[in-house]
Order: sequence, then structure tokens, then C-alpha cells
Amino acid sequence: MGVKRMHPGTWVLGVGTAALLLCGTAVTASAAPHQNFAARYGANATTEANLLQQAQAGTGSSTTVAAYGTTVQTINTQIATLYTSEQALAAAKAGIPAQTASAKAKLQAQKRTLTHEITDAKAKLKKDHKKNSPAAHELTLKVKAWTAQLRTVNFGLTHPLVALGMWKTHPYAGGLVALQTSILDLQKAAIHYTQLWIAAETAASTTPTTGSAATITGLAYAVSSITAPPAGSAAVVDAVSVAPVVNDAQGNVLPDSGTYTIAGPTGATGVAIDAASGQVTVNSGATVGTYVVTYTQAGVSESVNLTVAQ
Repeated sequence: MGVKRMHPGTWVLGVGTAALLLCGTAVTASAAPHQNFAARYGANATTEANLLQQAQAGTGSSTTVAAYGTTVQTINTQIATLYTSEQALAAAKAGIPAQTASAKAKLQAQKRTLTHEITDAKAKLKKDHKKNSPAAHELTLKVKAWTAQLRTVNFGLTHPLVALGMWKTHPYAGGLVALQTSILDLQKAAIHYTQLWIAAETAASTTPTTGSAATITGLAYAVSSITAPPAGSAAVVDAVSVAPVVNDAQGNVLPDSGTYTIAGPTGATGVAIDAASGQVTVNSGATVGTYVVTYTQAGVSESVNLTVAQ
């Protein structure tokens, strides 16, 4: 049974995509650390919009088609959400306070204070004859901590580009670039699954249906006349010896997916058929007469007669 496709108007490409397609413009490269993000995002959005239009115009319908459609909608909805976040961060970037050279003066003052504390502490330790006293031990630990802080301060003074430049180039510690990369990757995924969606629709639309020009040949049973077993005996079975072959309008053999049915005299009992394999079972006391076995697939059918006797 086919699955009804959603109306094209219910599909969401996202705020960013809509803006690009309607206005014909995109955020400038300066709005994002990823130099090619705007151009790549716009190109992917246009490609996906064209593919969506083709997919939604397709006539093929199946559970696979519906599943691909749902997958694409989910991805595009998340792209729209992430793009909104990316635009907010890119816009806020300009308002982040810049770290200036005044930070250098603070580092220099911190260096003077640490140097003084370390020098003073070492002088006290040198005068203290009780090297293992608790006070001396505590002061020694402070000297080690101040020394570690001083190394950090000295590094900031000798490498100002590392201390300040990194945050100027990557104000979000690389998070904005990672977000943009994720958006581009999700766009690739949306394009990929939309292409699979179109392919699935094409396959579904060419599958023979009722009233098609499909043909069927064959169907024979091991025996054409079955003797019902006496009372108390095991049932007798008759299996398909030649399976029917179904071809589509182009002559391609279709996979076996048909159904077997059986019809006998009015009110007949004691005769059954396996709908999938076609095996007929005749029980004791079965109604005698002629039974018609029919195999149906792709809108065409083939029938044979079987006789049940006592």
C-alpha cells in the first residue's frame, strides 16, 4: 500500500536557505571565520532546493520513499536550527571586547608582585634555621606556586600573539568554525538522502501494478488427482512442481511475491492451501470434486485444476 507524501509546503529548508534563495544574497565571508562558508552553504542550499522540488513531484510511493522523505525533512530542520545559531554567533562576534596591549601592563605588574613575593620568601627561608618547621614547609609550597605563576606570566609577555592573537582570530575557541563545518556536512547528507529518495521513487513508479502489461506462465502440481486419505490416516499433500514465472512489460522476471488461493465445490471442506508455497493439503473426509488453484501477482494470474477423489 502506498504512503501518501507530505504536501511540498510542509517541507522546511530553514531560515538561512530561504534568505539565500529569496534574496539572492548570503552572509559575507567576514561574518564567519570559515572563509568559504557562505558560498558553500548557498551552493548546497540551492542544490538541495532543486532536488527537493524533483522529489516532491515524483509519483512513486512506497515505505522506502516515505522513510527517505522523513529523513531528509529531519536533517533540513536541524540544519535550519544550527544555521540560526551560527548567524547569531557570527553577528555577536563584532561585539566581543578586544584584548589590547593594556593587558601587557597588567602582566608586567603581576610579574613585579610575584618576583617580590618569591624574593622575600626565599630570604625568610634562608634566615630560618628550622628548615622542617610547618611554617617553613608552607612558605616553600608558596614559593613553588608563585614560581609556576611567574612562568605563565613570562610566557604571556614573551608571546603576546599567542596570548592575545588566538582569541582575536578564534573568539569562540574554534567553536564557530566547527559549527559551520557541521552545517556543511549535514547539507551533504541532506543532498545524498534526497538523491536516494528520488531513485526510490523512480523504482516504485516502474513496478508493475494491477492492470499492467505483466505476463505469467507456468504452474503445475506433482499430481493432478488426489485421493483423500481414509479416516484416521495422515493428510495427503500435493506440492507445486513447476512454479509460475511473472514478467513485467519489458520482459524482466519479477521476484516471486504472489499469492496462492484455492476454490472448490460449494460448501467444500477438508482441503487447504498454503498461500505462500501453494502446497495443497487434503484431509480425510474431504469433499470430492474439482478444485481450482490460482496464483496471482502484479495484476495477472494463472490457474490449474486439481481433482479430489475418494
